[in-house]
Amino acid sequence: MACMSAILLQAQVSTPLNMTYKDLVSPVGTASTDDLYSDCWGWQANGKDYVIISISIASQANRGVAVYEVTPEGKYKLFAVNTTDNLGNLWGTVRHYNGYIYKGTEGGGIRIFKLPTDGSTNLTLIKIISTRTHSINQDGKYLYANGQNSWGAKMTVCFDLTDPENPNPIWYWNGHYVHDLTIFNGKMYLAKMDQARTTGRFAIYNVNNPILEDVPNSYAPKLLSESNLILQHEYSNGFTHNIFPTPDENYVVTTDE
Repeated sequence: MACMSAILLQAQVSTPLNMTYKDLVSPVGTASTDDLYSDCWGWQANGKDYVIISISIASQANRGVAVYEVTPEGKYKLFAVNTTDNLGNLWGTVRHYNGYIYKGTEGGGIRIFKLPTDGSTNLTLIKIISTRTHSINQDGKYLYANGQNSWGAKMTVCFDLTDPENPNPIWYWNGHYVHDLTIFNGKMYLAKMDQARTTGRFAIYNVNNPILEDVPNSYAPKLLSESNLILQHEYSNGFTHNIFPTPDENYVVTTDE
């Protein structure tokens, strides 16, 4: 799903179901109403809040990534931007780790950007790694890429970000096509489905020191063993788009596309 602009909302502690409108940021690069944002993410550093937005300009001329600082007054302030990323798919998901921005697209793998430290607003594209990637997720020093074609059809790959500019693939899983996932409390919650879009599926795997299997005669990383499976479920007429556990892990919430 894409939105025409990014709206900043702030939850009120006394009434957590209500939100207060704070600011609106217009698309970067052009004022066209065809300009879209396809994903956003945020993090905190040095007492400040930051937001990443994946820019999906319909014309492809200015697709890329914008990073904003959220001021104490709840206003957007441009921190860094790169709008030269016009080689990829319309959709892109974004995450941050240790001063780097990662953007996954179906049009050409995962882009790695370095945040500026010189006071400029230049978000530098370091490199493009891997292959087709539908979505990415990050937990600690690990980056998870879904819908990958690196060593097979549309798998999920786990990268170690110890060296942020050179992510190291350490394992993969290829049981079904994974549209999205959530990592919580050492578990991987997978939203997966068949390509016919007739059956919704989700599964939960242990990824806290998981059991891995060697892949004979292959340059691929190790395979996540099915012995890590905790639970799986199927339902008819579904297309599991994403999945999130409740904080107590007694329930999961999914949506269908």
